Amino acid sequence: QLFEPNWEARHGALKGLLALLKAWEMESSENSPVPNILYLQRWSEDISCACMCLLILDRFSDFGNCFNIVAPVREMAAQTLGCSAANLTDSALENCAENLKDILMHKKSEG
Repeated sequence: QLFEPNWEARHGALKGLLALLKAWEMESSENSPVPNILYLQRWSEDISCACMCLLILDRFSDFGNCFNIVAPVREMAAQTLGCSAANLTDSALENCAENLKDILMHKKSEG
């Protein structure tokens, strides 16, 4: 439901992902077997990519007017991206940062 047209569905899906990610992080520890940590890293990469896609696709406000703009999908995507970034490998984190920089630069050039 991350890419549903209805903003409430996207928002709810992101809230669910964030809750799952936090729960999985709490279960993972240094005593966890290596495959669990690798799964968490891979899953975090997938989540990070999906969140960046949502940030790109959801450039306009979901609802609001010129005085009070509210963007819950972008806000939740940013929070989920930040939480998932803690589990990325160094190279994946660098790629994520580069992609975010490109997104910001593209937005400024349009703006």
